[in-house]
Amino acid sequence: MLKNNLAEVRHLEAEQSYGCRELQDRKSDFQHILHLLVEFDERTQRHLCLSDVSSHYVRKSISLSKPDNLRILLKHLGQFVYSVIIQNETESGPTVSTYTHEDGIRKKREEHTGDDHPVHKIVCLTDLYDIAQPIENFVGLSSFAANLLNENPAE
Repeated sequence: MLKNNLAEVRHLEAEQSYGCRELQDRKSDFQHILHLLVEFDERTQRHLCLSDVSSHYVRKSISLSKPDNLRILLKHLGQFVYSVIIQNETESGPTVSTYTHEDGIRKKREEHTGDDHPVHKIVCLTDLYDIAQPIENFVGLSSFAANLLNENPAE
C-alpha cells in the first residue's frame, strides 16, 4: 500500500508541475491500448452508437500508423482520467483525434495491491503518462490540437 501511495504522490507532484505532457517514447504501447479499445468497440458494435462514427475510424487508423508519425498529448483531468489528443501526420496532412480516457487498468491496480495480480503486468495509460515529458514546444502541432490542450474541462 505504501508503494502505491508514494507512486500516487509522485504522480500528483508531477501533474502540479507540468500539466500537459507529450508521449515521446513507447508510442507503440499507446497504440496497443488504442487498438484494444477500437477492437472492443467493433466487437460490441458500440462504435455504431457514436454521434460521429468517423472518429472511431480515425482512432483505428492511428492505432495502425507508424509511431514516428504520431504526436500523443496527455492531459490529466482527475483520478485515472485523461484527455488524449493525437496528431497523426499523414501524406495528405495532419489529422487530429481527441477522446477522454478513463484508465480502468490503473483503477483495478488500486483494488489489487499485491504484486502477483495479473493487472500489474498490463501497461496502462497512467504508466505512459508517468514517463511522458512536459510539453516544451508547440512546433509542428496543429492549432486545433494546441487549442484542445488549452481547453478547461470545467467550462
